[in-house]
Amino acid sequence: MGLRHGYRFDCQLDKVLDINQLTVLKGVREHLQPGGLIAIAHQPKDHGENENDTIKAGERISQRLSASGFQEIQVQLRRMNPVASVCVIGKNLA
Repeated sequence: MGLRHGYRFDCQLDKVLDINQLTVLKGVREHLQPGGLIAIAHQPKDHGENENDTIKAGERISQRLSASGFQEIQVQLRRMNPVASVCVIGKNLA
């Protein structure tokens, strides 16, 4: 059970990892200490998707992190088989 299920922590976290989900962004910053990081990894799962789809997904994730108040956002692409994956990292500077 995690943040997307409404779980509340009694302490602040320094890192959050999210794989193929974007539902945790709402309110996740309140659980991260200043300087804390969120990493969202994504690999397209639909048949026929390619590296361009992965790149576009990374751009969308980056935009959502920025809109949620995260800063110093990094997008890292890793070429894999059958399709590349992307990891987007943002920092809570608040």
